[in-house]
Amino acid sequence: MHRTKGTVNHLTRELKQVILDAAENVGNEMTIADPRGPMGITGYLENIAREHPAVMCGMLARLVPIQQESTQTADVTYHSFEEINNRLRELGLPVGRIYPLLEAKKVEDAEVTDAPHD
Repeated sequence: MHRTKGTVNHLTRELKQVILDAAENVGNEMTIADPRGPMGITGYLENIAREHPAVMCGMLARLVPIQQESTQTADVTYHSFEEINNRLRELGLPVGRIYPLLEAKKVEDAEVTDAPHD
């Protein structure tokens, strides 16, 4: 018997539920003396965040979508600084703060040139 494409495997669904139930139970046991009362999975994850921040960071990283690079290109030609300024304003970008950034040195370059010579 085959499952329909996109449906979760029955064993996978059961395993996920068992893991969630175990975390809930441990969280309730750990936070039973807490004045807020048993905290379940939230209490369990709070404890992981305090005791094992690297593990929590790993879990958070799995929740955040991966940024994908776009392969789209824009064929827009600006003929004057006025057109550029107008477009930046339309996009809500701070025009007065962008131009100084074009002149700024890279941090590495600034550190090398500003370092005292012996």
